[in-house]
Amino acid sequence: MAVAPLCLDEEGEISLKNARRLLRKTAYLNNKKIGVVFDIIGRVDKPYIVIKLFGNFRNQDSDSLLGKSINLTQ
Repeated sequence: MAVAPLCLDEEGEISLKNARRLLRKTAYLNNKKIGVVFDIIGRVDKPYIVIKLFGNFRNQDSDSLLGKSINLTQ
């Protein structure tokens, strides 16, 4: 598992409706699938996504993802 901060909308918050839409979305790093959004944790003004990592990424140290931009499918 990996945890990443979530970029917020213009209002600086994430609504429950929008948060639910992110669940089970595929996460990408440099156009490679790395996992799926498993959960969203934290405060509404500072949320984090929990990513359940796939295959080879599961064996890596999740610290190797620090500072990287992770994209989600729409």
